[in-house]
Amino acid sequence: MAIDHLYKSISNLKFSDDQWIKLINIKFVPSEIIQNPLCEESKETLEFGSFSVLCFQKYKDVCWSKRHFFEKNVEPTDSFCKRDPGIGIPSPKDIIEHWSFVVKNIESIFGQDHSEAKRVIEEIYKIMNKKVEESEELKIDNKEALFLNGDDPFDKKCWVAGSKLAFGIQENTKARDEVIDFLAHYKTLLLRAGAKEVDDDYINEYKRSEKLSQKDELFKKLLKFISHENKHHDVTFVVGKEEISANRYVLSAASNHFEMVFCDLNKTEIRVEKEKNIQPHTIRVFLRWLYGEEEAINEENFKEGKEYYTDYLTFLVDLLKVADNYDVELLKNEVEDVIISGRHIKVHNVNKILNCLKECKAPALKLKECCEKFKEDNSELCG
Repeated sequence: MAIDHLYKSISNLKFSDDQWIKLINIKFVPSEIIQNPLCEESKETLEFGSFSVLCFQKYKDVCWSKRHFFEKNVEPTDSFCKRDPGIGIPSPKDIIEHWSFVVKNIESIFGQDHSEAKRVIEEIYKIMNKKVEESEELKIDNKEALFLNGDDPFDKKCWVAGSKLAFGIQENTKARDEVIDFLAHYKTLLLRAGAKEVDDDYINEYKRSEKLSQKDELFKKLLKFISHENKHHDVTFVVGKEEISANRYVLSAASNHFEMVFCDLNKTEIRVEKEKNIQPHTIRVFLRWLYGEEEAINEENFKEGKEYYTDYLTFLVDLLKVADNYDVELLKNEVEDVIISGRHIKVHNVNKILNCLKECKAPALKLKECCEKFKEDNSELCG
């Protein structure tokens, strides 16, 4: 067959441009004309068609009223189409005219087959959206009702012109209807057909106010209150001759121990036992930690503590006793970690730490084990 020979030999046939134009306009290719793709009986085989006007079968949904098609068994091969990539592809003009034809005759074409009607219309939208993206010159009639902006393709009210649609509006207006999800995928096509999009470019010029964290602001205020006498305080820690004020609500939220203590609404004073020899600085740090300032126990924040303690470790040991006394396990664990990871266990203080742990209601086991291991490993030095 001549067509088969042409396809197989195309790479060896050196056609000039003039020869090629003559070839693709010769009517010698078996073709089909489709009057309605839903009806097999409507197909008629023609004697001949030319490469320049015939389309691939895959495009029948988008142009059957305007173009004829290659018989399936004679469709051009990829190698043949390399010479002329436009072969077999319908023009935008043909698709648009077919689109208009389908919309105007939708009931006679599809009967009552809603799903098939929507499928075909969507195929047209897909290919036209791509065509519009590829060509800025391609125009779409903005007055013809070509867009299905509703569920029922057989309801004339569901068909609207592009100039009657808008993206970004939340409800229909007198001038425009909101684009439904079915159409939203074809934004480029709709905009070319006269649809509008809500302009919210003002947001690009808007400079947002500096974002302030309410949590941070609350934290700062709490620390400020705890550092000064304040009318909102309703609890007092008595440490020797010093009084340190706090708030029962904050303490109850931060510690189960204080939540139980303040079930007694008349409880307004907490006395720190003298025999424990706890310094006011330790209670202040303890409260700051409960209020959320976890860094309060760090060594770099120990400057104020030097008024009460000769060294940082003594302060940590006292803080450990306070955390134990008020059942604040998180703080106990944190202090343990600081002592151990900070290598504060030394030959001269290991026994002091162990003696302190004996006074605790619930000994810090990690610290106890580390101290005992340290003594064992350095038995000759520790005595």
